[in-house]
Amino acid sequence: DEDYHYKQTLRLSNKIMFKEDVSLIEDLYLDYENLTTQTNNGRGYKRIIDTISKPMEKLEGRPMVSIPESNVYPYSLCYFPYAIGITVARIFRMNFINTYYLGRFFNLLFYALCVYISVKNTSVLKNAFGIVALFPMLIQQAITYTQDAWICALSMVIFAYALKWKFSETKIEKK
Repeated sequence: DEDYHYKQTLRLSNKIMFKEDVSLIEDLYLDYENLTTQTNNGRGYKRIIDTISKPMEKLEGRPMVSIPESNVYPYSLCYFPYAIGITVARIFRMNFINTYYLGRFFNLLFYALCVYISVKNTSVLKNAFGIVALFPMLIQQAITYTQDAWICALSMVIFAYALKWKFSETKIEKK
């Protein structure tokens, strides 16, 4: 369902770019030709690598595609790190594959920032936070277009602050 989350991120990117109709996006940004049928073989990776260096096609005259707002995932805030990356890519007129991966990269930066905040603010288990943050499953979640990345990153921050408050000199009042 990553393409679904990607489309919702494009809607948020349109809001960031102050587009009048946020549901309309150029079909160029929905071109999955370079990602579909990639079966972890040399040809699939080569196709992606070849596409990275291609210039962006002209947007003028391209059809616009309407992307409906999600009824299932109404929380657009969790797409914000991706949307910043996509917006930067769109401003610099990067092609689809670069736009797609820059969104993922910005979410990885968000994840790294949350891990840094977690390790810095907990008074105990700093190494454990670092080790858990490097689990392959969490790294994979940190670079996918899903809400799981947001949940994993912020859960670490919340847990770190809970440990900080638990083991600090001043205790939290019940109030």
